[in-house]
Amino acid sequence: MSEETVRLPARQLNHAITTGLPLRFTDEHQAPDFNWLTNLFWRRRLVFVGILVGFLSLVVLMTLATPKTYTTTTKLIVGNSSGPSLHPAGNNDTSLPVLNALIGGPTGRTPETYVELIQEIPVAQRVIDNLNLHTSAKALLGNVIAKPVTDTSIIQLSVSWTNPQTSAMIANEFANVFVERERELIGDQATSAIKFLSTKIPNAHADLQKADAELADYQRTHTGAFVNGATQGVITNLSALQTRLAQVQVDESQAKAQLSDVRAQLTSMSPTENAATNTTVNPVVASLQQELAQVDVQLAAARRQYTELHPTVVALRQQRSQIQNQIAKLPQTVVAGRTIAVSPTYEKLREQAAGLEAQIASDEAQAKALKIQDAQLTRTVKDLPTEAVQLADLQRKEKLAEAVYTSLEDRYNEAVIAQTATLSDVSITQPALAILAVKRPSLTVNAIIGLLIGLVLAVSGVFLVEYFDNTFKDEHDIGRRLPLPVLASVPRVTKSDLKALPWLKTMTADAFLQLITALRYSSDEPLRSLAITSPCRGDGKSTLALNFAIALADVSPGSVLIVDADLRKPTLHRRVGIAAPEVGLSDVLVGPVRLDEAVQPTKYKGLVILPAGPTVPSPMRLFQTERFERLCVEMRDKYMYVIIDTPAVLEVFDATLIASKSDGTVVVIAAGRTEVPQAARAVERLSSIGDPNVLGIVLNQVPPAAKGYGYYSHGYYSQDLAPLVSEDAITPVV
Repeated sequence: MSEETVRLPARQLNHAITTGLPLRFTDEHQAPDFNWLTNLFWRRRLVFVGILVGFLSLVVLMTLATPKTYTTTTKLIVGNSSGPSLHPAGNNDTSLPVLNALIGGPTGRTPETYVELIQEIPVAQRVIDNLNLHTSAKALLGNVIAKPVTDTSIIQLSVSWTNPQTSAMIANEFANVFVERERELIGDQATSAIKFLSTKIPNAHADLQKADAELADYQRTHTGAFVNGATQGVITNLSALQTRLAQVQVDESQAKAQLSDVRAQLTSMSPTENAATNTTVNPVVASLQQELAQVDVQLAAARRQYTELHPTVVALRQQRSQIQNQIAKLPQTVVAGRTIAVSPTYEKLREQAAGLEAQIASDEAQAKALKIQDAQLTRTVKDLPTEAVQLADLQRKEKLAEAVYTSLEDRYNEAVIAQTATLSDVSITQPALAILAVKRPSLTVNAIIGLLIGLVLAVSGVFLVEYFDNTFKDEHDIGRRLPLPVLASVPRVTKSDLKALPWLKTMTADAFLQLITALRYSSDEPLRSLAITSPCRGDGKSTLALNFAIALADVSPGSVLIVDADLRKPTLHRRVGIAAPEVGLSDVLVGPVRLDEAVQPTKYKGLVILPAGPTVPSPMRLFQTERFERLCVEMRDKYMYVIIDTPAVLEVFDATLIASKSDGTVVVIAAGRTEVPQAARAVERLSSIGDPNVLGIVLNQVPPAAKGYGYYSHGYYSQDLAPLVSEDAITPVV
């Protein structure tokens, strides 16, 4: 407290109280905001530690109680795969257009399409069958997460399971099954080609044998027939043209056969599938359950009135049984809604059908053009010599039949190789390893996160408790909320502070000496009588008044009188160690007893006490009489100082009357107990009658900070020196 504060005139304080205007006090030693925060967290350390430790313990317990899962990840790359090298120089084209599209052509599928395909029920079911897992396909897919890596053709397949080995095994099996399934989808196209070619090759072989026989017979019977160069050229062109036409017709027939198979598959499957199904409680079951509950209530009431054989009880039991049977027959849940998505398999088949239709249209256009050229060359051949034409025609037919047969055999062989050796368009780049499994939940990660969140919650809790705590904590709170100076702060002494009792005694003695010094400079007029009051009971005003009177008696040249003015619940006589007095303040105010007859000595040097005396019906009327005013003047004349312990201001009006007859008034506020509205109403009530000359506030029961002990234990005051006030003067507030 600065000198400017303690020298502030009492008239200025009373003016602020009376007018209600705020009064600001300047203190050059006022603690900065950092110190306020430090004091705040020191006061609320139990709240801070409780929230932090409680939340962190909850996180740790929940982490330990949660079943552990281990997640392993395998990576796949998706895209075009090459079939077997059927041609030199790395050319992967075959003579089968459909196979060329399947083996080497672009698929047009995005990684998202593969993500959908890999999470289909058939893939999961095959994994379950291969590994003998005791679960369903739907439950297994619930533990599988497939997602594409952004801007790449890589898919991450993650599986969560109760142990790392099984998790890695399932992830790798999922990848293997999906690779094999993609290979089967491609091989199915080769199977369709083999089926078609198997029906065409026998006919082509028979046509070749027939053409060979006819050519041989003609050459044997027409030994002189020959074909010159010009004729041979025309015949060769016609033969090549017809060979090309035959190949196009074969391609067209093959594409039509495959298109028929694809369309059959499209017809047999739905273009959409259920991506998610939402269920809800069956409303009929819910209604029956409500009806059952009502019947149970009626049955219980009937059983209290009648026996089990009474018709009412029997009828209610039968009704209850019927309702239970109806509930058992009905499904507990119904489908509330479904989320429909396009089937990836259907979309893939539809793309293949579109490619085949385009291939067929192209083959038909080529065949039409080749037929026109064939008709033109055929007319040219008719103008050639008969024997040469017949021989060339037989040679042409023989070459055509051989070309068709050879082409069909080549295609059949290519289809067989494609079926057995075609590679999938999905490859595994990184298998899952049990040693790399990620454990969830992680105790270390959760503990760190819990610690950070706990710190935030603890800090928030401290400020929240501080916000709703409307009591005074320290001198700065009083300076901010009341227009009165703080005269002194008295530390609280509890049983837990016994080891620090020597230091606390010295601190308490210093507080009372500070109060004495502050009172000397707090008013322009000399203070001979001082009223000590508080807003409510339990603020420690009586203890503080007694200790202050003892300290004042030690430093005063004359005797000090302490008056117990609480005529309803007096306590000072017990505190000074005297029996219940027969006479006291009430007798003096009534009139039969003089002041000298009621005053009693105490065991403290220089201190005498005027006890409260016997109870009276209306104490407040006694303090309104002229007798009380004359008594106050008499006490000031006979004693150096008069300390009056009044009742609590907000409980009775006695304190206001007593304060108006005293030279000054000190309001005692208990730290952490007295609320701000209570203190404000107490000051307002003291100012309602006359001039109470409120000198300031004494903050009582202040928790002694541990950091304050060091000064008294290592500084000027030490345990070897006796405190300024005797040991009996310190009355701990327990």
